[in-house]
Amino acid sequence: MSPLPPPLDLVPPPVLLAFAFVWGAVWGSFLNVVIVRWPGSIVSPGSRCTSCGASIRAYDNIPILSYLLLRGRCRACKARFSGRYAVVELLTASLSVALVQLTIVGGLGPLGARVGTYVSLFAFTCALVAISFIDLERRLIPDVISIPGTLVGLLFAAVLPRPGLAQAALGAAGGYLLVWLVFNRGWQALRGRPGMMMGDAKLLAMVGAFLGWKGALFSLLCGSVLGSIAGVVTAVRARKEGGGSGPGVMLTQVPFGPFLALGALTHVFFGARVIAWYLSLGEVVS
Repeated sequence: MSPLPPPLDLVPPPVLLAFAFVWGAVWGSFLNVVIVRWPGSIVSPGSRCTSCGASIRAYDNIPILSYLLLRGRCRACKARFSGRYAVVELLTASLSVALVQLTIVGGLGPLGARVGTYVSLFAFTCALVAISFIDLERRLIPDVISIPGTLVGLLFAAVLPRPGLAQAALGAAGGYLLVWLVFNRGWQALRGRPGMMMGDAKLLAMVGAFLGWKGALFSLLCGSVLGSIAGVVTAVRARKEGGGSGPGVMLTQVPFGPFLALGALTHVFFGARVIAWYLSLGEVVS
């Protein structure tokens, strides 16, 4: 673990990571609002129980803790809340901790660049979490997140050393065009239906804006592998449950957004190691 630069060297790493966890949990609570209310307003009305309509008080809206204390139920009517609320908060908090460890505690370079990289990647991560859960529930990737997210990624790239504005712009444009030309238009011409939708193209553009063209390509390849595995598992399960083997079962739709997001996060945390491992296979074969 590399030493923290001043003034962060005055803060013990466990304290910094604990703050990152709380910070991430708070934003996870906000993401829950975005996920539940999209495409409606996230400002009003206030949080209420969907079963009895009772307002949720501030002390019952503490991320993670309130869910545990109330055992996932409404204080007023005891109706059960979705476990997704706690999952999103815990996931965002955990990713915040991992990003602080990666960029600030264990990162290299000037403090400003470390903090800026954390802020950039955390904003990127929050967008991926929101998009993934919305796509899982509604089979849609909201433009209101992916398009502004692409612009934000380009702005960060203009002031941060990595990936650099040129790489980010190439990643955004290349990611969009790759999905649109090959996996949407090209696939439709060959198979009569698009392999990927335009929401996926806009999401990959956002990935490229934050991670550059190499990150966009890595995310697409990794997400495709993970999505293919999930698709096969889903199709096999559907066959067993339905007792059939028709072509409709093999065309079971699996939302690709979460897998593309998982591929992007894999690149953020393990991309260099995965690429080094892959290249080492070629050396072994040769």
